[in-house]
Amino acid sequence: MEAGLEHLSRRVDANVDYLVITVDPSKMGFSTAKKLVEMVRTSEDVTIKKIYIVGNLFKDEEIVREFCEKLNVNYGGVVPYDENIQKYNLEGKSLLELPTESPAVIAVERIVKKILEL
Repeated sequence: MEAGLEHLSRRVDANVDYLVITVDPSKMGFSTAKKLVEMVRTSEDVTIKKIYIVGNLFKDEEIVREFCEKLNVNYGGVVPYDENIQKYNLEGKSLLELPTESPAVIAVERIVKKILEL
């Protein structure tokens, strides 16, 4: 079972305000995201107020925007490739310690503000 589908299929998360689905630039990533959206929309046991899709490692955010439009879900944004993440992962450092000027940190902060409407 693809990542994320297990929670919904077991009804672990029945009522949530926001579902944020991350998608990477792969056929499987888009397929899994589409299945998640369809599962949520057809389930009588799962209530989600807003669905957002966030792209991970995309160079062209328009691809993610078009995918969101096609599925009629909210576009959250794109987290770009960030060399700092690879470096921190290889060194065993926490990503919570990334510098504030890191491209990924800037993108995530923007996405969170957008989703929470801050």
